[in-house]
Amino acid sequence: MDATLYDPAHAPLLAVLHLLTWLPGMLAILLSLFWLVRITGRGVAGDRAFFSAATVRDLRRIGTVLTLGSLAAFALDFAATSVAARLLTVDPPLVPGDIEPPVVAVLMGVGAFVAAEVIGRGPAMLDDLEGTV
Repeated sequence: MDATLYDPAHAPLLAVLHLLTWLPGMLAILLSLFWLVRITGRGVAGDRAFFSAATVRDLRRIGTVLTLGSLAAFALDFAATSVAARLLTVDPPLVPGDIEPPVVAVLMGVGAFVAAEVIGRGPAMLDDLEGTV
């Protein structure tokens, strides 16, 4: 059940706390999508452009942002929700609302690290393939 309370004394602080509940996670997603678009552009350019150090670097950035960024976003969301609950309610529960750990984002980050390792070995495999043909 959701309830909306208006407290003019805490309005600016509550606005900042609300911003902290969604903005860090959204920034992690947008950064990851930006780097994914760059990787896709290289894939269209050809195999040599795709299997490059720049692609590996972007995949590692995606992995870092999704893994560490989602954990940081989770911590900020939990802290902001806890502070807001203490400001707006009397005797709030220890854990306000539902806790949704970022399991999927962390697993996608680990997947990006794995893809970076595979793509990093791509030039050697491509040379071997061209040498046998």
